[in-house]
Amino acid sequence: MDASEQPTADTSTEKSTTATQQRPKKAMLSSSWLDQMSIEDKIGQMSQIDLSLILRPKEFAGVSPTQGEVEDLVDPAMLEYYFGILGVGSVLNCPPESVWTAAQYRSVVVQIQNVTDTYNRPPVIWGLDSIHGANYVHGSVLTPQPLNIAASFNSSIAYMAGQLASRDTRAAGITWLFSPLLGIAMEPKWSRVYETFGEDPYVVGQMASSMISGIQALPESSSGQKESPPRAAACAKHFVGYSNPHNGHDRSPSWIPTRHLYQYFVPPWRDGLLMNTKRDTNDDTNDGPARKSRSSSIPLTVMESYTEIDGVPNVANYKTTQLLLRDQLKFKGVMVTDYQEILNLKNWHHIVNTPTEAVTHALREGSVDMSMIPLKPVEDFLQSVITALQEQDITEQRVHESARRVLQLKETLGMLDLNYDIRVDEDIVHHVGKGRQDALDMAHQGFILTKNVENDIAFKNDGGGAEEGTISTSSRVLPLSKIHPMQIHVTGPTSNSLSYQSGGWTGRWQGVVPEDDNLDGSWFTYGSTVVQAIADTTTNWSVTVSCGVSILGNECADDVNEQGGDSSSADKMNSVSGVGKAVVGTIKAWIGMDGKDKDLTSIQRAAKEASHADVVIVCVGEEAYAEKPGDLRSMRLPEGQYDLIRALRKSSKRIILVYFGGRPRLLGDMVELVDAIFVGFLPGPDAGRALADLIAGDVNPSGKLPITYPQFDDGGGVPYFHAVSDQCTVGSGTLPHYGYVPCQVQWPFGHGLSYTTFEYTNLQVSSTKLQYKAVGQDRPNLKDEDKTLTVTVDVMNTGSFAGSEIVLFFTFDESRHVTPEHKRLRYFDKIYLKPGEFQTVTATISADDSNFQSIGPHDDSHPVLQNGMTFQVGVGANVDCRTNGNSENLCSDPITIDTGDDYIAACDWACRLWTKESQCGAQFFNDSPQKCWNMCKTSSGIGDESKGWGWNYVNCIESVISDMNRDEDFTPEKCWKMTSHCRNVFMVDPLSAGAPSLPSPSSPSPIATGAAVLAGIMGTVSILLSFRGKIPNSGVVRREEAEDSDDLAELVMVDRLT
Repeated sequence: MDASEQPTADTSTEKSTTATQQRPKKAMLSSSWLDQMSIEDKIGQMSQIDLSLILRPKEFAGVSPTQGEVEDLVDPAMLEYYFGILGVGSVLNCPPESVWTAAQYRSVVVQIQNVTDTYNRPPVIWGLDSIHGANYVHGSVLTPQPLNIAASFNSSIAYMAGQLASRDTRAAGITWLFSPLLGIAMEPKWSRVYETFGEDPYVVGQMASSMISGIQALPESSSGQKESPPRAAACAKHFVGYSNPHNGHDRSPSWIPTRHLYQYFVPPWRDGLLMNTKRDTNDDTNDGPARKSRSSSIPLTVMESYTEIDGVPNVANYKTTQLLLRDQLKFKGVMVTDYQEILNLKNWHHIVNTPTEAVTHALREGSVDMSMIPLKPVEDFLQSVITALQEQDITEQRVHESARRVLQLKETLGMLDLNYDIRVDEDIVHHVGKGRQDALDMAHQGFILTKNVENDIAFKNDGGGAEEGTISTSSRVLPLSKIHPMQIHVTGPTSNSLSYQSGGWTGRWQGVVPEDDNLDGSWFTYGSTVVQAIADTTTNWSVTVSCGVSILGNECADDVNEQGGDSSSADKMNSVSGVGKAVVGTIKAWIGMDGKDKDLTSIQRAAKEASHADVVIVCVGEEAYAEKPGDLRSMRLPEGQYDLIRALRKSSKRIILVYFGGRPRLLGDMVELVDAIFVGFLPGPDAGRALADLIAGDVNPSGKLPITYPQFDDGGGVPYFHAVSDQCTVGSGTLPHYGYVPCQVQWPFGHGLSYTTFEYTNLQVSSTKLQYKAVGQDRPNLKDEDKTLTVTVDVMNTGSFAGSEIVLFFTFDESRHVTPEHKRLRYFDKIYLKPGEFQTVTATISADDSNFQSIGPHDDSHPVLQNGMTFQVGVGANVDCRTNGNSENLCSDPITIDTGDDYIAACDWACRLWTKESQCGAQFFNDSPQKCWNMCKTSSGIGDESKGWGWNYVNCIESVISDMNRDEDFTPEKCWKMTSHCRNVFMVDPLSAGAPSLPSPSSPSPIATGAAVLAGIMGTVSILLSFRGKIPNSGVVRREEAEDSDDLAELVMVDRLT
């Protein structure tokens, strides 16, 4: 419904509280608000609408407003209707067509605040997709996209990126950032790969936790005054499995086996929500401020996902959002839906017939607290919840709990404080845009040098080019010399575009539109394209430019009289400071004296220009996109981009290839045809400057691939932790496909070159045995240090450049009852070394770490260890202990896992649940894990992890404990459920020394025997009469008929039989 079509408010309605009624003051705690809220008020807190619903229609005309005009664009009637009368608790998004500064956003926040104050309602929380900086706030600092942050392997960079995004978003008066993304990028075609921190669960967990810490950290004001707003909330997304659509298309179902879900997709969330993944404390530089704010790394909010897991949409998935997120991962904060996802239960997933059914189903089955409605009539959501309550499909407690979480979030952010008052002009507004150098440093660290051949060509001076042997400052093509004159030609579809190097979620959802793709447009306030930055690097470089091909691989215009507004037109390609020859060429083109052959294609023109250059820098890649519009059918780039490289190879001496894009598109024969390659992904507006610094050697490349870069469309070898059984075929002759080898990729995870060289030596492990003690297990001689493996390696800079090295520690399982991965990353560290310096790098591996453990063969969701399993530790990006033996002394000797001969994984988990998770452990085991362990292990044979009480029992008590822990009225008297709803393991207890014994049966009395016989006769008669229809309304009593009865325990067996 358009904003202009909203119904006139009925001020006589009793469904909302008006300004004349008694309400708590804004400074009251969330509990006080709840106590005085009607059910309608609580539903309002669960509602989130789009900003466009409160804007006047002229907002859609695309006018970029001035400060005064922004206030005029907001419709006061709609403000009052949604936030005053209906009591909507949240708003999201940026203006649909125009660009707002922080002050302009704040002016709208102030107007909303005035309405809620008038109606004495809690403040409205605004959510914004601040993916890489405050990317919807004009003038803000844009950090590299998360994939680039991950390529740095520097979690302090992630923390800093979170801080900058939080500062500039809060400067806009907005306290909720829909970031970061905790999915692992296992599907290279997916259009949201660049929003992830790569494919490795450990890297994703570390980077995401650091970014969350940066977003949620309480800022330290230099003036001593609190910033307003004082704090922001991160929103970890998307729970869960969204990043692995089965065909790579966004929002397609995720076909993820439960074992893989818990093995790979859950660990980043476990690290972020439970903080049980130990961070190494030996590094004082890598995590930096992230460690100081570790407590803030638990996200205050979570967003569920568009996807379906095992056919069940996540928004209404009891197993993922309730059992996994709330119960197992202990998340207590707000869960918000993704865009319109409750209504999508009807329109997209087709699991319900009506919108009301969708709301009912989502609230009954899932655990979402807030519905991102956002453009559909909010009244429909409100009424659907009321209907669900009236029909008793959900309880008022369900609504109360979600409203409580939303209000608790606002309280945590200081929004309910007495002094919480947003004003348009505050100090924080004037800090927006500061920190560009930090963003540039991030861009430097996110570029990956993947190829750099030997410089075996002696260049001759060809009319102003480089002198012989002076093209480079090393024995390889890169870095280029800035001292000696040389001619450089820059071409390619992404060489002169701020948008293509920044990507989606920049200015607008799908990125900056072409007409704004420059510093004269309405969005970018700073930045440098590759063309501009290379031209400005040194006066010794004579730079010429051409467009080569368009982003879609088609013809493009080089001449001003051919431009047609294209971003690669001559006025944009050539109007660059420092490009003297290009300026002259442009003037010649105006008067028809450029001498260019108008019959040549744009590729031919580029090749002709390149033939005169010592070095050609060609930039290829993708257009900007986000979410579903970025879907692909093939990973190949447009064919014209390959044709451009082929043509340049025929006429050029040296070619440097640069790739800008949000996912690893196939480069094909480009890789062999060029001499050096930078994978840039999406570094942001200053990508040109960062690249120029790297090419010139002012900065030494240090980035490494956070994802496997595929070579073929089949996805072979992706991700790097694929199963060892996942192989491809090679060979020739009569049977060409009978040689089985690991699948070939373009570059492996962790690949990245430097201008210097590093040598790894002296790999040491503290023990060849890693021991473990289960909960309650008797291992008196086991020490804490026995449960931790310490690994050290010496790293030396053996080259002539100072540089940073990313040290990666992997494990290789020799064999496992569940097919092992080829290898798994366990730790990383980034160190800086001058030439000749060395440093000892230390990693620890703990047997207690759930992320080190693996999901076993007899259960698909609980991490366990396998007694006697051996593994090796290997160090370095290219290490392969599996196929290359000791791999140049970078692989440890085999290490054996020792859990003790009596280890039973099911008993470990059963006793963990009984004594650490349950509120009934004291009643049954006197809080003694040893009693639990002894009782469990003696109920079956020794040494078989599938025995003990069994995994079915573990899953059953886990479900019962979850229900009891959610019960706010829990009392120990309800512990009977542990032995009634699940198998009563205390019924037969022949060997237990400590478990409670049931009363021994005594000899029955004659009276009791007679009563029992009489009861049996009467029961038999009743059954016979019921068969003959003599007893009306006969039948067993069901649970729902007796839920309020004290006799529920006596009915359990009857209920189970029905």
